[in-house]
Amino acid sequence: MKFQILPFKPHSEKERTRSVPFNNDSTARTPKRRAVLRFGLIWPVVASFVSGCATETPRVLPEPAASFPAEPSPPKALIAIIIDDVGHNERALPDAIALTAPVAFAILPGLPRSERLAETLSRGGFEIMLHQPMEPASDNMDPGPGCIDAAMTPQQIEAVLARNLEQIPLARGVNNHMGSKATASPQVMEVVLQFLAGRGLFFVDSLTTSSSVCKKVADRSGILIAVRDVFLDNVLTREHISGQLQKLRRLALKNGQAIGVGHFHPLTLRTIEELAPSVEEEGVEFVFVSEVIHRMQDKPTGENVGVLREENGSPMDGNGDTGRLLDGDQSRGMPLRSPPPSRPRGR
Repeated sequence: MKFQILPFKPHSEKERTRSVPFNNDSTARTPKRRAVLRFGLIWPVVASFVSGCATETPRVLPEPAASFPAEPSPPKALIAIIIDDVGHNERALPDAIALTAPVAFAILPGLPRSERLAETLSRGGFEIMLHQPMEPASDNMDPGPGCIDAAMTPQQIEAVLARNLEQIPLARGVNNHMGSKATASPQVMEVVLQFLAGRGLFFVDSLTTSSSVCKKVADRSGILIAVRDVFLDNVLTREHISGQLQKLRRLALKNGQAIGVGHFHPLTLRTIEELAPSVEEEGVEFVFVSEVIHRMQDKPTGENVGVLREENGSPMDGNGDTGRLLDGDQSRGMPLRSPPPSRPRGR
């Protein structure tokens, strides 16, 4: 809307003389006269304001800057630890229950304390596995009851697995105890992996021999498995366990995940409890083994899952083995059982 500004035209001398006769008393001015005088005083201000309104260009507010969603931070590298050989005794049980890191305990079948320890550790919020005895290459080594021998028929292998799992019904997965001969047999491992896949159980190759065929069989069968990367306590000292945990951390950061295996010793468990917080501060997260398997399943088919290598000595003590995470056909991956309750941290 535009306004037309009319110039102010003051009264002529003649018109001014027509007003009430002037005198020195200002109160003698009429109301009409006072209104005219007031109008004359405020008109320049009104005119200036109206002129500004008529000519001012409307302000255009700047558009808000486009907001972009924050990029998701990359997932942390994962470390999973399995504690083997549970069932012989209960000396390490107090240290096991005191752990705040999520750890899986692999229970040997057929021992007097096996079932009780599995139940106690499961109630403590830990993941339970069956530590399946398998035939070693040496005749001088006894893997214990419930062993799978390389000469067994498929029916016998399945019967042994079913019987052992009945003793440890809380098991969510299986790893091998010894087994340097059995895990080198394609016939044995084909039956084992197919049986476990049918029950929704994962398998971790303890890699007690560099002749293991678990990878080849898993690839051929389209089954997803994981493999041990580092033995933590093949030398039972705090210094060695600490060094192995650091090696496990480096492998996890390099490959996205890593699996370490220790044993049911008080010193091993105390060292893990002591050092786990500082290891996690360096960019990794301790999780259950099943979560590592889930991470592998989430990777697109054909994507390199990562090759995990350690540069040490003999297969039996975990030095010099090559550990790999194996990627199978994602449509045939093992459906996993429900995870155990979350572990309370920092207690």
